[in-house]
Amino acid sequence: MEDFVLAILDAREKRYEKQRQLVEKFQKPIISFMINIPGREKYSEKLLAFHKQGIKKIEKLLADKIIYAEFNKELTGSYYLAAVDLQALDLKKLMIDLENSPAGRLYDLDVFDKNMKQITRSLLGEKPRSCLLCKEPARICIRKQSHSFEDLAKEAHKLIDESLRN
Repeated sequence: MEDFVLAILDAREKRYEKQRQLVEKFQKPIISFMINIPGREKYSEKLLAFHKQGIKKIEKLLADKIIYAEFNKELTGSYYLAAVDLQALDLKKLMIDLENSPAGRLYDLDVFDKNMKQITRSLLGEKPRSCLLCKEPARICIRKQSHSFEDLAKEAHKLIDESLRN
């Protein structure tokens, strides 16, 4: 378990460095897109297909505003980064719209401005993300451990399966 946690932390650090480099290079806001999936399994063909489906939605929504994009497959969780020619607040509003869709409940769409400041939902006056299983804010349920891992994983995979069927 400790090796897995260290691998996750190492991947997060490397991803942050790539994000920083993109902001520095393009001087534009960036998107960092990952999948929020409970448990240790962060990479599978199904998760990869779901992630790529989300990327297509992002690219369709942003069309010619994306000036650079890359996708990285990682066992600790694949990720997509894009530099975008939009104002950071406008970009975050668009990403919140995606997050608020049924499949988007599993999307982790972070937006950083050209100063590497993360644009949060609360900055835009948006409510925190809700739990997959109830209406409470997800952070509260996580902190309280309100739901079993099995129930969360089952709901996440149900959302993924429904999304991939459509």
